[in-house]
Amino acid sequence: MGMGRSLSVALVVVVLALTFGVRRAVVFGQTSHVVINEVELNPPEDDRLSTTMEWVELYNPTATPVDIGGWKVSTTHGQTVTVTIPSSTILQSGGYHIVQRAGWLDNDDECVILDNAAGNEVDRTRTISDDDNDGRAWARFPNGKDTDSAGDWAFQASTKSASNGGEELLKTASSITCSVNTSSIQVGGSIGVSGAIQPPIAGATVSVVYISPAAVTTTYSTTSQSDGTYSHAFTPAQVGSWSVRASWPGDATYRSAESQTVGFTVSKLRTTIVLSLSKDRLSPGETLTISGSIAPAVSGLTVKLEYRVQGAAYFALTSVVTDDSGSFFYVWRDTPRQIGSYDLRASWTGDERHEGAEARASLTIAATPSSITVQVDQLASVFGQTISINGSTVPVHADVYVELTLARPDGSTTTRSCMTSTDGIYRATFVPDKAGSWTVKAQWSGDADHEGAISSGLIFTIEKAPTVVSITVSPSSVDEGSSVKVSGAISPALTGALISVTLTRPDGSIVPRSVTSSDGLFSDNYTPGSIGRWTVRASWLGNENYLGSTSEQSSFTVSKPFPLALAVLAIMAVGVGGYLVLRARRKPESRETQLDSRPA
Repeated sequence: MGMGRSLSVALVVVVLALTFGVRRAVVFGQTSHVVINEVELNPPEDDRLSTTMEWVELYNPTATPVDIGGWKVSTTHGQTVTVTIPSSTILQSGGYHIVQRAGWLDNDDECVILDNAAGNEVDRTRTISDDDNDGRAWARFPNGKDTDSAGDWAFQASTKSASNGGEELLKTASSITCSVNTSSIQVGGSIGVSGAIQPPIAGATVSVVYISPAAVTTTYSTTSQSDGTYSHAFTPAQVGSWSVRASWPGDATYRSAESQTVGFTVSKLRTTIVLSLSKDRLSPGETLTISGSIAPAVSGLTVKLEYRVQGAAYFALTSVVTDDSGSFFYVWRDTPRQIGSYDLRASWTGDERHEGAEARASLTIAATPSSITVQVDQLASVFGQTISINGSTVPVHADVYVELTLARPDGSTTTRSCMTSTDGIYRATFVPDKAGSWTVKAQWSGDADHEGAISSGLIFTIEKAPTVVSITVSPSSVDEGSSVKVSGAISPALTGALISVTLTRPDGSIVPRSVTSSDGLFSDNYTPGSIGRWTVRASWLGNENYLGSTSEQSSFTVSKPFPLALAVLAIMAVGVGGYLVLRARRKPESRETQLDSRPA
C-alpha cells in the first residue's frame, strides 16, 4: 500500500478516471451487471511515489451502455478509501473504466467494493493480496466472469484496459456427432456420414475430414439443416481402414466442437464358397463325394480341400479347379478309418479384386450305435432309505464302466460309478441326501466297435420322513412361584430342530416358547404365574427332509402355597394336644399308687 492514505471513509476525489469505449467481443447473458474486472494492488514502481498509480478496472459485460456517474469504489482494509466516479460517466457495452490513485489499496487482505449511485452494492472482489512489485494483478478469468466465487479470480499478468482473456470459455459449449451408415463397404461403394450439432445450429459450415489407410486427409464442407443435422456421402477408392470426423468453428454464442473419429473399412468384393458332402456320416473306409461352387462364378480358380480330426490341425487332401460355372468336384475314396468327428474345409485365397473365402462341413466316422437303460427299485421312497439303481447296455457289454448322474431337487448333481456284469447289467445303491424330485441318467463311453450311449432321465421321488415329538413335565404339581421343566425328544434324533413349546394357562391364554434340539433332545424351564391346571404341547414345522409333528398334550397344576401363620398354629395345636393326651394317661397311675400306699 502507498503512504499517506487519507483517513476519510468517503472521499470525493479527482482521479484519473479513463473510460474506454472500444467494444470488445462480449458474450451476453453470462454476467448481467458491471463488474470489478481487474485490481492492481502493487504496481512495479515504488509505492511511496505519488506517481505510482494503484488502479481498479471496471468492465461492462452487458449488451447496453451503463451510466456509472456517481458510483463509488471503496476499499475495506486498513484505512479505507472511497472514490466517487464523476457524473455522466458512460461505460459502453464491452468497455473498460479505470479508477486509479496513488497509495489507496492495501497490499494484503484487501477487498474492493463497487456501489451504484443509489448506494446499492453492485460487485465486490474476493479478499486479495499482492506483495510483489511486478506486473501481475488480480483479474477475473475468463474476462468478466462473476459467479460470486473465489474461482472467478486469477493472479496473472495485468491487462489494464483490455480483456483478461478466456472469452471463449464463457461461450456455451456445443457438440457435434459423427456416424457412418455402415462399418464396412466394398470397393466402389459409398459411405454415408451424418451427425448433428447440439444445440441445433442452422446454416453452420461443417467440415468432414476423411483419413485414408495411408493417413492422407481429404476435407469436404457441408451445411447444417434447421435442426442442426448434416450429411455427406463419399466414395473411397482405396482398400483398407478409413476414418472420418466432423467439426464446426462455433459462433458468437457457442464454442467450436469436433466429433470423435469413426472408423470404417473398405474391402475387396466378397465371394462365397459352398461345400457339400454326399453323406455326413460314414462307416470307416466308405467313399465320399465332395462338391461345391464359388460365387460370383469364376472359372479356373484353385480350390484347396483339407480335412482334420475336430480340434486338431488340417491336412491337405487335394486341390481342384473350378469350371465355367465356378463349380468343383472330388471323389474321396480312402476316407479315414479312425472313428471320430472330422472337419472338411474348402478355400481359395482371392485375387486383387476379390476376397478369398472358405467353407466347412462336418463328417462323422461312426461306430455301431449302442444304448443303455436305467431304472430304480422304487419310484417313490422315504428320505433316509437306500434306493437300488440298475440297468443294462445294448448290445451286452461285460466289465465296462457305467457312470450314474443323479440330479438333486435343487439342480446340483452327484455321480456314482459301477461296472457291468457278464450279462451287461449294472447295479448300484444310493442314499439320497435331500427330499424331493430326483433324476438319474446312466451313460457309458463306448469302445472301439460301439458308440457310447446316455439313457433318458428317470425321475423318482424322495418323500419327507415322518417325525415324532414327545414331552414330559416335571413336577406335575408346583406351588405358585416355583418352576417346571418341560423335557422332550424328537425322533429321529435331530440336532438344530426349532421346537415350539406352547403352554396354556388355566384361563386359556397362550404362552409361546421355543427351544432347539440337540441329538434329538430338548428342555425348557418355565415359572408359571397362574394358579390352576396348565397344559403343554410341543411341535415343530419340519424342514426340507422331515415332516413336522406335534406331541401329545401334557399338564401340570399350580397351587397356592400354605400360609406360614396357619402352619405355625397347626404345629402348636398338635403340640398342645399331645401334651394333654400324655397328662391324661399319667393321672390313673397316680391314683393306683395312692391306693396301694394306704394301710390295710
